[in-house]
Amino acid sequence: MGEREFWRCPGCGYRELVSDGVDTGIRKAVVTIACDDCRELLEVVLREPASAVDEKLDRCPTWEPERLKCPYSQRHEVQLWRYGGPCPRCGEATERDPDEPALYWQ
Repeated sequence: MGEREFWRCPGCGYRELVSDGVDTGIRKAVVTIACDDCRELLEVVLREPASAVDEKLDRCPTWEPERLKCPYSQRHEVQLWRYGGPCPRCGEATERDPDEPALYWQ
């Protein structure tokens, strides 16, 4: 079961509901990216089964996020984003929003 949470930036107030990095459910796996051009946190569905994603990440700690694409334009530069990562708008460290509960998905 996957988990999504609201993340916020204390500096600029940006707020987004995303998983924190690679997350897996029963039927899909997603990864959170930061798009440098959109200046947004986005989730991208990975086409591989969850077990293959886990194996790939374990085997390749230097997994290249360049293979991931922004859903709005394939020309946009994206980076793998993990919990507490920089805000895509101002660069300050993000934090979980304590006022919002986590949402679970399959």
